[in-house]
Amino acid sequence: KMRVYIPRGAHEDKSLGCVLVAPAGTTLLHGNDMDDDNYHAETLPYVLAGYAVVFYSLDGPLNNRNNATDAQTAVAYKQFKAAKAGVLNGRNALEFVLAKMPQVNPDRIYCAGHSSAATLSLLLAAHEPRIKGCIAYAPATDLEQRLKEVLDDPASRRLLPGLRDFVKRSSPTTHVAKINCPVFIHHARDDRNVPFHSTEEFVGLL
Repeated sequence: KMRVYIPRGAHEDKSLGCVLVAPAGTTLLHGNDMDDDNYHAETLPYVLAGYAVVFYSLDGPLNNRNNATDAQTAVAYKQFKAAKAGVLNGRNALEFVLAKMPQVNPDRIYCAGHSSAATLSLLLAAHEPRIKGCIAYAPATDLEQRLKEVLDDPASRRLLPGLRDFVKRSSPTTHVAKINCPVFIHHARDDRNVPFHSTEEFVGLL
């Protein structure tokens, strides 16, 4: 699913930049559906700055995460894993822009996100050379450390096949050498969800 924003007015071909944004709020082991139509906080600022925006969903949504059954969790994980932690969803959004939005300049397509979507933004930049710039607000960058308790839990490994390999492959730290576009990373020093020092270390690697 996608929500497409275009600034007001007429636009000549290849006259606009475009930002691809995914929804946040996952455990990094499942995807996320789009929010309701009343939430535009992650996307509207880019539009008001003159960019087209495509807000896209991630395979493997788990909308009732706090009350999900093991079976629901396993299905969501399987779908998210098949989508390469959302990279394929981002690539599909990019292909849509190139095929259906002539007003977008192919040399001005960027990806952005916060929290779990910031992790995906970095992954997309690493795996998609057509992305010209990456924005990541408070990303989790070392998923093997972030998800250590889950990885050490035998029950989780039984429920989620290939978990250890998937976590390693979906960690931006694993692919840092492949990120060749400009990157903007923002992280608050008092973040209680993802430690500031982890982003400092990732920036050092980058």
